[in-house]
Amino acid sequence: LDFSDSDQGCQSEPNLVQVVFEEACKYYQRRSLSSSQLTVEKLKKGGMFQAPVTLSSILGHSLDPKGKKLRGLPESYTKLLGTMQLELQSYQDLEFLKLHVVQASESEVKNYGEALVEQELSRLLHLDLNRENLAYLNVIFTAFPGAFWKAVQNHLQLLENGDGILVARATPDIWKKVLGGAALSPTKQEDSSPNGVFPFFELVCLSLLAFKPKWLPHFVELSQQYLGASWTYKSKEGPEGGVPLYKRALAVLPRCASCPVADGEMEIELLLCSQRPKAILQAMDLLIQYGRWQHVMETAEKFSLLSPLLNKEIFINLLGEFSQHRALDPYLNKLWDLCPADMSAADVLSIIQQHLASVELNPFPFAQDGSSQLTIALLKPLLYRLAQTEISQNEIFGHVLQVPSFPPPTPPRNHQSLPKADSQEELTFFQNQT
Repeated sequence: LDFSDSDQGCQSEPNLVQVVFEEACKYYQRRSLSSSQLTVEKLKKGGMFQAPVTLSSILGHSLDPKGKKLRGLPESYTKLLGTMQLELQSYQDLEFLKLHVVQASESEVKNYGEALVEQELSRLLHLDLNRENLAYLNVIFTAFPGAFWKAVQNHLQLLENGDGILVARATPDIWKKVLGGAALSPTKQEDSSPNGVFPFFELVCLSLLAFKPKWLPHFVELSQQYLGASWTYKSKEGPEGGVPLYKRALAVLPRCASCPVADGEMEIELLLCSQRPKAILQAMDLLIQYGRWQHVMETAEKFSLLSPLLNKEIFINLLGEFSQHRALDPYLNKLWDLCPADMSAADVLSIIQQHLASVELNPFPFAQDGSSQLTIALLKPLLYRLAQTEISQNEIFGHVLQVPSFPPPTPPRNHQSLPKADSQEELTFFQNQT
């Protein structure tokens, strides 16, 4: 896009100067101890603050149209102008782009809109994302969702590598902007965000849901990796509230009453990518609820390796399901492999007894065809394995546990008497020696 035509600079100059003084009024008013209202007229005439005057002079100098005589700039402003030159050029291009969008035809609006969103997002990422800037970012997301997604993808450098794994090559400053800010409550839904404004992270999640839903769990995982490497949840510079990122992503998922299973798929993926024990157990509960038994066992085999405690919780939950129905019968060998080493046959029978369904009156001694009744034949491989383990453990530690039934006899005590002296002289000598 070519914005070399600077004849429109004379039109935007008065507006920019006015914006400078208006922003300066807001800035000084927030920091003023006086109760009087500060206005643009007072700021221009009072001469109390030189920063807006300096900035307006530099703007007027840089926006002078070509072919006209440039207004003189004080020498004290020359160094500051050199420092701000790139920012001013970027700002000027952005203003020209906005003007082109207004005057463009329908076929050109899309291209101009994408360029406008790209530059606006770049500008906002260099600013403090306060409430006002965040609200403006939400407006951009709502008005140009496709352009917003392309701009986010470019700034975060989201792409798949050769193995089909999502990678992000964003700078640390960009990551801090994305992950910072107050988080939504995990119980809130999309239409109930605070004041209708989403934090930047939630906006990125919504864009991923709309354009690349399969990337969302991987993006949350990448965000968690960066967050763990740079921030702690109690850090002052970290995300406010300390809400885990997977819960922030869950908070923006749409809830559709007509397709709960489809919504649950994304929820399960987000729970599993968190690598947190409670979230993993919650995801497995959803898989059990949807009857995805093969996925249940694959998840159990994968995440039971994270810790012995998680492995035990997973096995107890699946053993309870096995006690109530026969859906897990095709996967019994895999289920028995998950049995913790410290669990005995008595422990297994106790867990099963707690989960058994109520017994009908006059039950049949053997399970009928199609019955969900649990039989000893199904449990026999596990009980036999546990019994063998207990026998081997007893053999290993048997020699340590073997102790005499009573203490050994006390050794005899030999009483030795003193030798008798043959004469009085020997007795006197012996007493002197002792």
